[in-house]
Amino acid sequence: MHTILQQRIKKRNELRNVPPHLLAGISIHVINDKGQTFADIQRLDPYFTKVIQVESMAELIKKLEQQGQLKADDMAAYLVQRYQLNAFLLQKTLYYIYADYLEKYASSPFVANFEAFDHGPVETEVYRKYRYTNNLEEDVAFNDKLAVCPYTTELLDLSELTVAKCCSQYQGAWDDQTKNLTHRVGTPWSRAYARKMDVTILDEDIIKYHHLEHLPVSTN
Repeated sequence: MHTILQQRIKKRNELRNVPPHLLAGISIHVINDKGQTFADIQRLDPYFTKVIQVESMAELIKKLEQQGQLKADDMAAYLVQRYQLNAFLLQKTLYYIYADYLEKYASSPFVANFEAFDHGPVETEVYRKYRYTNNLEEDVAFNDKLAVCPYTTELLDLSELTVAKCCSQYQGAWDDQTKNLTHRVGTPWSRAYARKMDVTILDEDIIKYHHLEHLPVSTN
């Protein structure tokens, strides 16, 4: 028992090197095991059934950063659940949140891959989930990730403002391309679409040319 306590203390001391925002939900679980492999531990204790094995603290930090990283489908799930957006408005809102934030801070608010579809920028993973699954209606990862996000207030404020603007600007825009501001000459979408349909819209193009597609201030 003394050895187990020492191991727990040792691991806690090692975790002091982990950035605090990555420690949410972290716990230490030490067992007295005679097995030789991690598979032996998983058989002995069900707690470890879905646990992944890492070899160093550096690898642990990397895994935590990857798992805690806000992604486009996390953001989309929040928007669908809070604002009940249809597929078209969801993609427009998601793109404008991403582009507005990227333009202002020169840093992306979440991991995304927007491609140039016929009707504008489309985040491919969100498109797949919205069309073929109900994951966006059920996913709650956004709340957990936002709890440790360093720019929570900015992102939520921007989301609320952008939803209002997009719902005002893009109602009926599917059939009326004059309302589709992303299709203006020189916009990031138009530059990507000119290269090839379904090609990725580059972040550097968004930073340089997003001003050409800015949404008007909502009057609602």
